Amino acid sequence: MSITPAELRHLRFSQARKGYDTDEVDRALERVADSIEDLLHERHELLERIGQLEADVERYRAVEATLNETLTLAEKAAEELRADARAEADRIVAEANAQLTAVQQAASTVQARAEAASAEAAIGAPTGAPTGSALPDPAFIELLGETRAIRSLLQALLTSSPAAGEGGSPFTLRQ
Repeated sequence: MSITPAELRHLRFSQARKGYDTDEVDRALERVADSIEDLLHERHELLERIGQLEADVERYRAVEATLNETLTLAEKAAEELRADARAEADRIVAEANAQLTAVQQAASTVQARAEAASAEAAIGAPTGAPTGSALPDPAFIELLGETRAIRSLLQALLTSSPAAGEGGSPFTLRQ
């Protein structure tokens, strides 16, 4: 049986001789009705709060799913960036190796020409003149200076390349 606060307030007892004090009974019923009203109001507020918390939980679950998806995408993007960086580093090292080979070939050619010029100078030198005393060709001197500059530039590039940080340069220049 369910009784409401309003029913308690309108409840009346018959009077009997040697019965309870009616005013005291009415006050007690009023207090009980107030307590029931307070409890019903609190129950209603708690049910609303439960509904709000359930909605919050659902919202947080959606946020969690979004964060998990974002994290997965970020990890995938990081892997792609690492792979791209590795490919770019490999490309740069390959280009540097190709340039080094070209410069080494040019340096070998210049060295061969220098040796040939030195040999010619020695052959064309007057008898009794010390070998190597003939003055080298100015174009040869200029080419030799440029070769040394290119060698220095390549050495600087190789020491600052990513491969140099991982155990040094894979090759060295001849002096």
